[in-house]
Amino acid sequence: MLNLVRQLKQKVTEIKSVSNETEQALIRVVFVSFIMLYLSFNHSSYEPVLLCLIYLCFGFLMLYNILKDPKKNETRQWTAMIMDITATSLEQMISGSMAGVFMFTCG
Repeated sequence: MLNLVRQLKQKVTEIKSVSNETEQALIRVVFVSFIMLYLSFNHSSYEPVLLCLIYLCFGFLMLYNILKDPKKNETRQWTAMIMDITATSLEQMISGSMAGVFMFTCG
């Protein structure tokens, strides 16, 4: 088990990008996955779940792009910021009071 943890730590260290975008992308994917689970188990309406699913897909695409080309990329950073702000704003608009969990993790 300890060997597995060491290998995982080494792999994460290898894929770090120059601007720490990798870590941000991993956090984005993990948190949005948890939000998807929360919304699914809470029997939320389909709009917040659909928006979260779309955002999660874009999060995976962003992570893939970072892993493919880990050099600092200002366009990618701006795209990620716009993606985060748009998803947070739309989720708050359509979810009302349930948007609090989304705002806390992504805002």
